[in-house]
Amino acid sequence: MRAWLLKISEPIPFTSNVNKGRTAMLADELAARGHEVVWWVSSFDHQKKRMILPDNVETSLGPSIMARSVRGTPYRNNVSLRRYLDHGIIARKFRERAPHLLPPDVIVAAMPDHQLAWEAVAYARRRNIPIVVDIRDPWPDAILDRVPPAVAPLLRAGLFLDFRMLERTLKKADGITSMVTDWLEWGLAKAGRRQTWKDRVFYIGAPRENGILTGDVPRSLAPIFEQIRGKFVVGFISTFSQVYQPSVIVKAARLLRGSPELRDRIAFLLAGDGQYFAAVRKEAQGLDNVFLPGWVNREEMQAIHSISSVGIVPGNLVTEAFPNKAFGYLSAGLPILTSNDGDLPRMLAEFDAGYHFERGNERQLAELIAKIAASPERRASMAANAQRLFDEKLSAERIYVSFADHIEVVAGLRHTREHEADGSSGVKIRCAT
Repeated sequence: MRAWLLKISEPIPFTSNVNKGRTAMLADELAARGHEVVWWVSSFDHQKKRMILPDNVETSLGPSIMARSVRGTPYRNNVSLRRYLDHGIIARKFRERAPHLLPPDVIVAAMPDHQLAWEAVAYARRRNIPIVVDIRDPWPDAILDRVPPAVAPLLRAGLFLDFRMLERTLKKADGITSMVTDWLEWGLAKAGRRQTWKDRVFYIGAPRENGILTGDVPRSLAPIFEQIRGKFVVGFISTFSQVYQPSVIVKAARLLRGSPELRDRIAFLLAGDGQYFAAVRKEAQGLDNVFLPGWVNREEMQAIHSISSVGIVPGNLVTEAFPNKAFGYLSAGLPILTSNDGDLPRMLAEFDAGYHFERGNERQLAELIAKIAASPERRASMAANAQRLFDEKLSAERIYVSFADHIEVVAGLRHTREHEADGSSGVKIRCAT
């Protein structure tokens, strides 16, 4: 089987130090089964905001996995006119180039971008190729949450054609998959239909970590580790963006720094970079309990997990996302404190593996950190629960076997007509297990 995977803003795993995302892990599983995978990627690195590939070249990512590059235009801000133009250029180039290539047997098109997903659906419908749209973020609705309320109605009117494109994309797709339950329900509502067996939730997942540093501390982190060794370490690893902007963590650190009982017992390790890094660093000035190592690679990330006591997912905007960082924390046995909505806090409550705090409420966050730090037994119990949650629900090894099974069945049924799926059983399949 030949599979096309379309995802333009995910890190491309050129080296083993790149943390593999959803598309990369699905590609690995499909290739391991003997399938040929073509991953359509952007020439522009979304994370580091720089061009990394020429236009229209193929690059091997491993046996049976080929990355095909498409160049748009660079942008600095994730929510911006230049990014919108970038996506439009890439979608147009896909439309022009795809018909000249050997066609696939199945397509999995990530959304965003909705423009590229629409072109993929249009291409698939003309050639009777099965296609699954995989919802990674509820764009363009999510854009409206990132602008002032007074501007949102005007922006919605200006994006009228984009909303219509999204609805047509989801209506015409053979199936819809998503990373969280809320977004699958959102996609089905946009498509105007009920869930069938072709519509599934597959969490992002992550490879298993043991949470123990097996080698030497990376040289870049050694000075910091020496200062925080033996302390209760609050860990955060992410892009410092509008979505996950750790200012609330710094404010909680300042509150705890003022506590005579806790000031020397708790340290905050905030790793990553992004557009808000300079602002967060400025806000943390004068706090000797906050450490900002900057961007970290996979080895450094695992080292941070090994020394951390809890992980923070500080959703700065209304979001039901189950972000990559949460999988990494849970895999390493870290309880999580999150202000996200949706599946993540529901699972943490179900497994007693963490707590939810009010978005932007540094005092509540500080109180929860102090509560866990005060009870090593409680922290150990939550850590064991975090590992159990990961093993039972979120292990990449289990998720992507199930995801690849699903893609194979969608592709096979399309050609063999073995079944006609009408959803009449009423079965609601919520997630891969």
